[in-house]
Amino acid sequence: MFNNIRSSGVNITASTSQIKLTGAGFSRCSGRVEVYHNSTWGTVCDDYWGLNDANVVCRELNCGTAVKAPSRAFFGQGTGQIWLDDVSCFGYETSLTQCGHRGFGIHDCGHNDDAGVICSGQIRLAGAGSPRCSGRVEVYHNNIWGTVCDDSWDLNDANVVCRELNCGTALKATSRAFFGQGTGQIWLDDVSCFGYEASLTQCGHRGFGTHNCGHWEDAGVICSDSEYGFRASSQNESSITLQWNKINNNISFVLQFNGRETFIRAPDGDGPVNHTVSSLTAGTKYTFTLFSEFENVRSSGVQLTAATAPGNPDGFIASSQDESSITLQWNKINNNISFVLQFNGRETFIRAPDGDEPVSHTVSSLSAGIKYTFTLFSVFNDIRSSGVNVTASTSSRSTSSRVCKCTLMSKTCEQTSRS
Repeated sequence: MFNNIRSSGVNITASTSQIKLTGAGFSRCSGRVEVYHNSTWGTVCDDYWGLNDANVVCRELNCGTAVKAPSRAFFGQGTGQIWLDDVSCFGYETSLTQCGHRGFGIHDCGHNDDAGVICSGQIRLAGAGSPRCSGRVEVYHNNIWGTVCDDSWDLNDANVVCRELNCGTALKATSRAFFGQGTGQIWLDDVSCFGYEASLTQCGHRGFGTHNCGHWEDAGVICSDSEYGFRASSQNESSITLQWNKINNNISFVLQFNGRETFIRAPDGDGPVNHTVSSLTAGTKYTFTLFSEFENVRSSGVQLTAATAPGNPDGFIASSQDESSITLQWNKINNNISFVLQFNGRETFIRAPDGDEPVSHTVSSLSAGIKYTFTLFSVFNDIRSSGVNVTASTSSRSTSSRVCKCTLMSKTCEQTSRS
């Protein structure tokens, strides 16, 4: 308006968000991905889930770029509806729902496959050999990434960065370009945090772009949860293989389990660390605590609860069959009541009744005189056993013929059935 006269006007169309991040340990820019459709929030399956898909989510939430596209319910399992499966984004879409997918509500996965994202937000860690939770601190401002000067840089400042990135607490506030020199813009200098701020940009500083330092003074952090990514990568009936990422080529770790400590020296290289815990009991939950060590100082530790695969069902047989159905029967192990039956490319989830009696399940609508193969898995904590097979056949269909009985005076024919 000028002198009480209005301009011709401009329009903007906006809507409430169709996407959110949630789950165990989630933050504004990292968590389990959920989509709002038909007035219901639902999850996204991790089939084909990758950085292109995660980048669309991060941009849609104004959370920068994708650092990681976690799978296998990394942020915990959702409940209820699963909306999207086989998501396929090019990376430039403005919304995840614009990407290719099988259609809302069409999927072949469970909540143990829920997809997640870890976005850069307004801050990220970069530099030589840096994993997600340690590196040179960089800030996003005016659509440009820039570094932070190490003048007055200390653990209070580093703690704000670690918490903002969901990386635990600070082990060390590095200076003098410990993770290598950045290039281009230097955004912050003389940063002064109390330690409780939600973001580094809320701390005191000289103003964006105002500084008297060079990139040889770039600040960095080493956070306690730099072993972020601690997970069970595989398991069977008697062992669990654990996997995690190193921090700045740190090779010293301590694993606590069942009151014991195991000191682990990781191999050289940038790949993840793998450690297998053996001689475990089938179908049992275990809790592991992992610490990284830096200059004889331990991190606060991260915990993981994982389970071994259950034993296979016992006594899996075809107890009866007719022309169109086969009844299968098996025994439970350790009162396990969850099973999956695979047959003709389909899966049926079966919850057995309480009690010690054998479990029975009838497969119907079959063709007569056909041999079928069934595979049965027991399930514990969303982990399947190795599976057992049984092959059984339906009965042949009855055939009809005419038998003629003749007399001297006439011929009569009676229809009888012959199997």
